[in-house]
Amino acid sequence: MDEIHYFFVIPALTEEKFTTFQGFHPGLAEAESILLFHALCCAPNTPFEIFYTYEQLLESRRESSFKNATPISASHIDSVPDTHSECFCIFFCRPVDLDSVIRTCRKFKHPPLIVSLIDHDTYDVINLQNQTTPLSQVLDQYISIHLHKTGQHPSKETRSTYNLKAPFPIRSSGVTVAGELTHHALGFEFTESETLVASDPDSYIDAMLENADSIFSIINTQAYDGRQEIVLYAPSVFTKYQDMSSIYWNQILRKVKLKWHRELIKNGIFKNRQYSGISVEGADKNNPYHDPMAGLIIASRQKELFITNLCAAFIATSEFLPAARLPNSVNLRSKQLKEIEQLSKKENPNSSQKFQQAFRKITEGLIGDIDEKLINHINTKSGACKILSDVPIEWLYFDKLPLMISHEVSKIPTTPGNMLMQLSFAGQKKYIHKDSLLNVLVIRSFRPSDPIKNYLQVATETFPFKHGLSVKIIDVETIEETISALNSYNGAIVIFDCHGDHDGPEGISWLAIGEEKLNTWDLYEKARIPPIVMLSACLTSPISGSHASVANGLLRSGALSVIGTFLPVEATPSAIFMARILFRIDSFLPVLKVLDFNAISWRSMISTFLKMSYTTDMLHYFRDDLALINDIQYNEIHIQASEDINSLNPDWHENILEKLAKLTSLPPSHFIDQIKNNHPMMETMNYCQLGRPETLIILTDKKTHTTQ
Repeated sequence: MDEIHYFFVIPALTEEKFTTFQGFHPGLAEAESILLFHALCCAPNTPFEIFYTYEQLLESRRESSFKNATPISASHIDSVPDTHSECFCIFFCRPVDLDSVIRTCRKFKHPPLIVSLIDHDTYDVINLQNQTTPLSQVLDQYISIHLHKTGQHPSKETRSTYNLKAPFPIRSSGVTVAGELTHHALGFEFTESETLVASDPDSYIDAMLENADSIFSIINTQAYDGRQEIVLYAPSVFTKYQDMSSIYWNQILRKVKLKWHRELIKNGIFKNRQYSGISVEGADKNNPYHDPMAGLIIASRQKELFITNLCAAFIATSEFLPAARLPNSVNLRSKQLKEIEQLSKKENPNSSQKFQQAFRKITEGLIGDIDEKLINHINTKSGACKILSDVPIEWLYFDKLPLMISHEVSKIPTTPGNMLMQLSFAGQKKYIHKDSLLNVLVIRSFRPSDPIKNYLQVATETFPFKHGLSVKIIDVETIEETISALNSYNGAIVIFDCHGDHDGPEGISWLAIGEEKLNTWDLYEKARIPPIVMLSACLTSPISGSHASVANGLLRSGALSVIGTFLPVEATPSAIFMARILFRIDSFLPVLKVLDFNAISWRSMISTFLKMSYTTDMLHYFRDDLALINDIQYNEIHIQASEDINSLNPDWHENILEKLAKLTSLPPSHFIDQIKNNHPMMETMNYCQLGRPETLIILTDKKTHTTQ
């Protein structure tokens, strides 16, 4: 019983109705749920934290400690004793669900703890309303008593209050809540308060960075190229609601009586380019909350934003990470994203140049939206990012490389909101042996006459798999056959090799299976989805599509990591891309074993691969398009780059630039300028790594070192 299993109980829905603009369970937005969420964020990660000194707590949190928590509907809690009867469980629930939670808890061998907001006559409920101790230590005495009852009480007293003073005032703002709760979770108390000025965006940036710098200094580790990890998030709304001139919004806003209320909804809430802070003069006289429709819209969106902030806060507090929210403006470029997708489909002689120009325009615009202080912080302090966003933040060149190459990146979508919450809670490590990756299933669906049918098969047969990796290809013509193939497979990796497309911002994205369109959301509880899914298909996480993407559906159906596609992908490069990943699995993991690394996360595996793939794209551009290097020079640089990347050398890119400069007598800046100005979108950047790949740990046998 060396861990705590937390359950955050969400009231059962009487009908399938979620919050309008982002898709959260409506019960999450209530004040009671928010208070419980705060307490859960600050609760101990393990039962034995309650005996730690502050230094021991920090050491524990630095060593990949996490909070094992599950959001669960009140209608499903009866099943918990079937799987957790011997575990140490703590339930957080609203008063409305308290009786049903108590009935469930009585079925346990050792009754779990229950945290709520009222007392109970027959069960010792921890009532947060009665607590005066710091949030991080509310549960200490109760956990100690539970350990004693179960015969696991160490012979020492629970920790005293750490008496730590936060080095800055509490702002209680949405943009600072993640950092403030992380400080609370470590035992810090705030003795001063301050209100951020809605009209001053700099105050929001400074407050976020003050929190982040403090957490970075407390963590004081250098896990990623001498840097640390950060949570970057950008709350969004469903794509269909982003166009404020749509028929939907015209109909809705007609019901709002005052013009300035309508303008407030448009420009203060949904098109606010900064951090949703608004200050309205004269609101006392014509309070927008007094207008039935305006009040409903504003309150609903504010609640969604706050839940999104808390999802980021849960990751931050659970994994001891700083968090930074990006401005709303990054979500206001749906028309430009649609243009990029349309240009990517064209094949006329000028389309490539126009595509690159459009890509440069939107990414430079997005960079311009983000404060330089935040960009500098991301560049210098962080080496890995958990991105919570619906837009391709990983495309942005914060410095010399796109974020998805300069940093180790994974991504969680922010719509639908319920998926955001589920994935935010999914931080528990899952360990699999490297041999589990060697049996790969490819589900293929093409017409017999399709010229690209065998491309992936040929690509995999081209690479020499010398360490046991095998690929089984199953051809399917129906969704039923697809489900059967998935359910007959017990390995860890499946590749879908087929065509894909999407039906726009109000439709779904789908895989072409024979004459049918596979909606991957329908695979939930019908098919076994392995932890790793790779998609050799177009538009499986489309930049101008809806939340109902192929990739998101696979995450909903059980995948931990999905490698999806932002845009259409060409058959040959896509086949080579997938085959190279398989070759890397076959060849790189044995190298790690020889080097005495006992484990590596799947995110790290793919991150190093993306660096190599980007290097190939870059060198192809310099050789084939610009004729700056020849074949011999290409091979020389590529071999050295591969050695640098495989040895986790943080200077791999600088070494490439220096080598190019030496061979061509051109300055390193010339090569950076050529890419950023003329060809910023490389083939590798069509792909994204979605889900929680950092939680999937590949074991290589030896037990000497662990790489993140």
